[in-house]
Amino acid sequence: MSSARLRRVLFLPAAALAVFWALLPQAPAAAFDGLAQAQRSMTVAVLDRNDAPVTSLDPDAIVVREDGVAREVVRISPAPPPTEIVLLVDDSQATSPALRELREALNTFANEVADYTPPPAVRLATFGDRPTTLVDFNPSFSAISRGIERIAPRPGSGATFIEAVVDTGRALRARKAQRPVIVAFVAEAGPEFGTLRHTDAAKALQESGASLWTVVLTRAGGGGDSDADRERQMVLGDVTTQSGGKNRTILSPQNLSAAFTTLAGQLTSRWEITHGRPDTLVPPKSREISARDNNVRVVSPRWARP
Repeated sequence: MSSARLRRVLFLPAAALAVFWALLPQAPAAAFDGLAQAQRSMTVAVLDRNDAPVTSLDPDAIVVREDGVAREVVRISPAPPPTEIVLLVDDSQATSPALRELREALNTFANEVADYTPPPAVRLATFGDRPTTLVDFNPSFSAISRGIERIAPRPGSGATFIEAVVDTGRALRARKAQRPVIVAFVAEAGPEFGTLRHTDAAKALQESGASLWTVVLTRAGGGGDSDADRERQMVLGDVTTQSGGKNRTILSPQNLSAAFTTLAGQLTSRWEITHGRPDTLVPPKSREISARDNNVRVVSPRWARP
């Protein structure tokens, strides 16, 4: 075959292919950019070295890492308050010496969150002996306050804290809660009952998107040594942090009001952080958000949501 004829044979398929591509509808360049880089947002709490809310924050102040890889922080803006707050209260026999101070602290907390704009729907439940709902989701302070006055220790009972967390996660999913928070009071002196594990609590929190904040009235020597007690300690020590919450330990019932007042203020320090994330077939498993300033602490979920 002559070289001229060979060039004609090669040119015809190439020309046909060029026409074929020209006839295809062209996707906008922005679509390809979106495939390369998507944006994800999450709500975090930002506190100073004294655990007080931080009122000013710039994107350069925050570092986001997913599976250890740094992500670009696109913007930071104040976030609205929680849409739902679930108050889980230990009313097992161990709370008897602290009942008066506990009621005062819970009323103070409920009064504070009622001033959020907009006010959240609050659910009040106890978990001595078994999880029991006293007031279902309600933004009214008076309704929650009446429920608080009904709290009384159950003689001879232990706590079912992990079961209460799992039940709450189920209720929040059914409600399709947008920005839920769980706040729990635990009396460490009382035994934990049940067969659920800390991983069950973690799963319930991750699936519902709720963060867990706890106030623990401790005792000398710490909690019990049963399997259930150890599982509870792992929820209080590890799962709270993983969920984007915080655990606070107090030594005396007289410290309850201060602890719950501080917690109500911390829940107002909410920021929405938006960062870039390459679109991949495998989503990240972990996320870590930190501040460049060592005097600032970011309280955020450790597990990455799709």
